Amino acid sequence: MLSRAGNHSGPLASRQKILKTTAIEQLKALRAGQTSAVELLEQIIARADDINPQLNPFALPLYSRARQAAQEADKKLAAGKGGR
Repeated sequence: MLSRAGNHSGPLASRQKILKTTAIEQLKALRAGQTSAVELLEQIIARADDINPQLNPFALPLYSRARQAAQEADKKLAAGKGGR
């Protein structure tokens, strides 16, 4: 199970754990209801913000668009339309 930000292990520990999982593991956690697309995205954004001063991973961060897409994905998952 993927840890949620803000639990007893702390947001940074949770973020590091989620970033060490594969996309397949993240997808399985999404489908099992262990995490949400919004939660995954927020952890990825937080990591990008952490490393931005050194690596500048996004020249033009479009976080609001990504958040909207994640919210839509969560709605589809909740409605049972989350893919195969």
